[in-house]
Amino acid sequence: MEKMKVEKVYFKVLYDNVDITKDISRHLESFTYTDHLEEADTLDIQLEDVDQNWQDGWYPDKGAKITADIGIIGGPVIQCGIFEIDEIELLGPPDKVNIRCIAAGFKKGSKRTNKSHVHENKTLREIINTIASAAGYSIVGNISNIRIN
Repeated sequence: MEKMKVEKVYFKVLYDNVDITKDISRHLESFTYTDHLEEADTLDIQLEDVDQNWQDGWYPDKGAKITADIGIIGGPVIQCGIFEIDEIELLGPPDKVNIRCIAAGFKKGSKRTNKSHVHENKTLREIINTIASAAGYSIVGNISNIRIN
């Protein structure tokens, strides 16, 4: 039987700019980040709470800011962004807490990307130039004249 290498997951959570990663890591059951296109991104953190810490002293404040990063140890890390705690659910038995967060400052009906471009029948250089120009960048180096249908 062939041995498989299992990557170790990296995550970091700040609660109102205080790093709570170490405090919650031993209680973490799930960490779900959802990147939506036309609605607020969401972050759900579910923790076991057999000691009932989250029902008392650690009970989070609704509206508190959560900053989260996820990735693979030694690999790329995704900065999920800044969220606000929207809902706190106490579940059980066994006791658990689910902290539901939504992207901070998101206004309903707004889009994350206000610009779109059609890239039919253009060269790779034209496509890259369009995207770079929109972001305020210029092209450096040579780009092959490949036509994209």
